[in-house]
Amino acid sequence: MSNSNRIIDADGKLAPRVDLFCRELIVDFIGAKAAVRAGFPEKSAKVRACEMLADERVQARVAELMAERAARAEVSADWVVSRLKTVAERCLQETPVMRDGKPLLVEMPNGQLAAAYTFDAAGANKALDLLGRHVGIFEADNRQRGQTVVEEIIRALDERDGGPVSDKPDQDAVTRH
Repeated sequence: MSNSNRIIDADGKLAPRVDLFCRELIVDFIGAKAAVRAGFPEKSAKVRACEMLADERVQARVAELMAERAARAEVSADWVVSRLKTVAERCLQETPVMRDGKPLLVEMPNGQLAAAYTFDAAGANKALDLLGRHVGIFEADNRQRGQTVVEEIIRALDERDGGPVSDKPDQDAVTRH
Protein backbone atom coordinates (compact mmCIF):
# COMPACT_ATOMS: atom_id res chain seq x y z
CA MET A 1 0.00 0.00 0.00
CA SER A 2 2.79 2.39 -0.77
CA ASN A 3 0.38 4.18 -3.06
CA SER A 4 -1.44 6.64 -0.79
CA ASN A 5 -4.57 6.42 -2.99
CA ARG A 6 -5.24 3.07 -1.41
CA ILE A 7 -5.18 4.58 2.07
CA ILE A 8 -7.04 7.82 1.38
CA ASP A 9 -9.92 8.63 -0.92
CA ALA A 10 -10.40 11.63 -3.24
CA ASP A 11 -11.55 13.80 -0.30
CA GLY A 12 -8.31 13.14 1.58
CA LYS A 13 -10.08 10.93 4.13
CA LEU A 14 -9.30 7.33 4.87
CA ALA A 15 -10.74 5.07 2.21
CA PRO A 16 -13.95 3.41 3.47
CA ARG A 17 -12.39 -0.06 3.56
CA VAL A 18 -9.35 1.27 5.44
CA ASP A 19 -11.62 2.99 7.96
CA LEU A 20 -13.54 -0.27 8.34
CA PHE A 21 -10.21 -2.03 8.94
CA CYS A 22 -9.51 0.45 11.77
CA ARG A 23 -12.92 -0.22 13.31
CA GLU A 24 -12.44 -3.97 13.03
CA LEU A 25 -8.92 -3.78 14.45
CA ILE A 26 -10.08 -2.44 17.80
CA VAL A 27 -12.35 -5.47 18.20
CA ASP A 28 -9.49 -7.91 18.87
CA PHE A 29 -6.27 -6.15 17.75
CA ILE A 30 -5.43 -8.94 15.30
CA GLY A 31 -4.50 -7.17 12.09
CA ALA A 32 -4.98 -10.05 9.64
CA LYS A 33 -8.42 -10.91 10.99
CA ALA A 34 -9.44 -7.25 10.94
CA ALA A 35 -8.30 -6.99 7.31
CA VAL A 36 -10.40 -10.02 6.32
CA ARG A 37 -13.44 -8.65 8.16
CA ALA A 38 -12.91 -5.35 6.33
CA GLY A 39 -13.08 -7.15 2.98
CA PHE A 40 -9.43 -7.68 2.07
CA PRO A 41 -8.53 -11.09 0.59
CA GLU A 42 -7.50 -13.62 3.22
CA LYS A 43 -4.43 -14.56 1.20
CA SER A 44 -2.96 -11.05 1.49
CA ALA A 45 -4.62 -9.96 4.76
CA LYS A 46 -1.48 -10.12 6.88
CA VAL A 47 0.54 -8.02 4.43
CA ARG A 48 -2.30 -5.53 3.96
CA ALA A 49 -2.70 -5.17 7.72
CA CYS A 50 1.02 -4.47 8.15
CA GLU A 51 0.97 -1.93 5.34
CA MET A 52 -2.05 -0.13 6.75
CA LEU A 53 -0.73 -0.14 10.30
CA ALA A 54 2.54 1.42 9.11
CA ASP A 55 0.60 4.48 7.91
CA GLU A 56 0.42 7.33 10.44
CA ARG A 57 -3.12 8.23 9.35
CA VAL A 58 -4.30 4.70 10.13
CA GLN A 59 -2.49 4.77 13.48
CA ALA A 60 -4.17 8.08 14.29
CA ARG A 61 -7.60 6.71 13.36
CA VAL A 62 -7.10 3.62 15.52
CA ALA A 63 -6.05 5.83 18.44
CA GLU A 64 -9.12 8.02 17.87
CA LEU A 65 -11.44 5.01 17.84
CA MET A 66 -9.85 3.61 21.01
CA ALA A 67 -10.26 6.96 22.79
CA GLU A 68 -13.92 7.13 21.72
CA ARG A 69 -14.53 3.62 23.02
CA ALA A 70 -12.81 4.39 26.33
CA ALA A 71 -14.96 7.49 26.74
CA ARG A 72 -18.18 5.54 25.98
CA ALA A 73 -17.22 2.83 28.44
CA GLU A 74 -16.10 5.43 30.99
CA VAL A 75 -12.82 3.56 31.39
CA SER A 76 -9.56 5.30 32.09
CA ALA A 77 -6.10 4.14 33.08
CA ASP A 78 -6.86 5.30 36.64
CA TRP A 79 -10.04 3.22 36.71
CA VAL A 80 -8.20 0.10 35.49
CA VAL A 81 -5.33 0.55 37.94
CA SER A 82 -7.77 1.10 40.79
CA ARG A 83 -9.65 -2.11 39.93
CA LEU A 84 -6.43 -4.09 39.57
CA LYS A 85 -5.38 -2.90 43.02
CA THR A 86 -8.73 -4.02 44.42
CA VAL A 87 -8.38 -7.44 42.75
CA ALA A 88 -4.86 -7.88 44.11
CA GLU A 89 -5.94 -6.91 47.62
CA ARG A 90 -8.95 -9.23 47.55
CA CYS A 91 -6.96 -12.13 46.13
CA LEU A 92 -4.32 -11.72 48.85
CA GLN A 93 -6.90 -11.83 51.65
CA GLU A 94 -6.89 -14.96 53.65
CA THR A 95 -10.38 -16.40 53.63
CA PRO A 96 -11.51 -19.24 55.82
CA VAL A 97 -12.42 -22.49 54.10
CA MET A 98 -16.03 -23.16 55.05
CA ARG A 99 -17.95 -26.43 55.08
CA ASP A 100 -21.64 -26.47 55.99
CA GLY A 101 -21.33 -22.91 57.29
CA LYS A 102 -18.51 -23.76 59.68
CA PRO A 103 -14.76 -23.27 59.30
CA LEU A 104 -12.92 -26.37 58.10
CA LEU A 105 -10.40 -27.50 60.70
CA VAL A 106 -7.08 -29.07 59.81
CA GLU A 107 -4.54 -30.78 62.00
CA MET A 108 -1.32 -28.83 62.47
CA PRO A 109 2.12 -30.52 62.67
CA ASN A 110 1.99 -30.16 66.48
CA GLY A 111 -1.33 -32.06 66.57
CA GLN A 112 -3.58 -29.08 67.31
CA LEU A 113 -6.61 -28.21 65.16
CA ALA A 114 -6.73 -24.87 63.35
CA ALA A 115 -9.04 -23.27 60.81
CA ALA A 116 -7.98 -23.71 57.17
CA TYR A 117 -7.43 -20.56 55.13
CA THR A 118 -6.88 -19.97 51.46
CA PHE A 119 -6.17 -17.11 49.07
CA ASP A 120 -6.18 -16.72 45.30
CA ALA A 121 -2.46 -16.75 44.45
CA ALA A 122 -2.99 -16.86 40.67
CA GLY A 123 -5.37 -13.89 40.70
CA ALA A 124 -3.07 -11.91 42.96
CA ASN A 125 -0.02 -12.66 40.81
CA LYS A 126 -1.77 -11.61 37.60
CA ALA A 127 -3.12 -8.37 39.07
CA LEU A 128 0.26 -7.52 40.61
CA ASP A 129 2.01 -8.33 37.31
CA LEU A 130 -0.29 -5.98 35.40
CA LEU A 131 0.16 -3.25 38.01
CA GLY A 132 3.93 -3.71 37.91
CA ARG A 133 3.94 -3.37 34.14
CA HIS A 134 1.83 -0.22 34.41
CA VAL A 135 4.24 1.49 36.79
CA GLY A 136 7.26 0.22 34.84
CA ILE A 137 9.00 -1.80 37.53
CA PHE A 138 9.85 -4.58 35.05
CA GLU A 139 11.28 -2.38 32.27
CA ALA A 140 14.90 -3.04 33.17
CA ASP A 141 14.25 -6.79 33.20
CA ASN A 142 12.39 -6.71 29.88
CA ARG A 143 15.00 -4.81 27.91
CA GLN A 144 16.17 -6.97 25.06
CA ARG A 145 19.83 -7.82 25.40
CA GLY A 146 20.42 -7.79 21.65
CA GLN A 147 19.19 -4.22 21.36
CA THR A 148 21.48 -3.19 24.21
CA VAL A 149 24.48 -4.66 22.38
CA VAL A 150 23.48 -2.87 19.16
CA GLU A 151 23.16 0.41 21.05
CA GLU A 152 26.62 -0.05 22.59
CA ILE A 153 28.21 -0.81 19.21
CA ILE A 154 26.59 2.23 17.57
CA ARG A 155 27.65 4.46 20.47
CA ALA A 156 31.24 3.20 20.24
CA LEU A 157 31.32 3.75 16.47
CA ASP A 158 29.84 7.24 16.87
CA GLU A 159 32.46 8.11 19.48
CA ARG A 160 35.24 6.74 17.26
CA ASP A 161 34.01 8.67 14.22
CA GLY A 162 33.24 11.85 16.14
CA GLY A 163 29.57 11.53 15.20
CA PRO A 164 26.53 12.15 17.37
CA VAL A 165 26.39 10.22 20.61
CA SER A 166 22.81 9.49 21.61
CA ASP A 167 21.02 7.25 24.06
CA LYS A 168 18.94 5.68 21.31
CA PRO A 169 20.22 4.71 17.90
CA ASP A 170 18.42 6.26 14.99
CA GLN A 171 17.98 4.62 11.61
CA ASP A 172 20.64 6.89 10.06
CA ALA A 173 23.19 5.76 12.63
CA VAL A 174 22.39 2.11 11.95
CA THR A 175 22.72 2.49 8.18
CA ARG A 176 25.75 4.78 8.42
CA HIS A 177 27.86 2.01 9.92
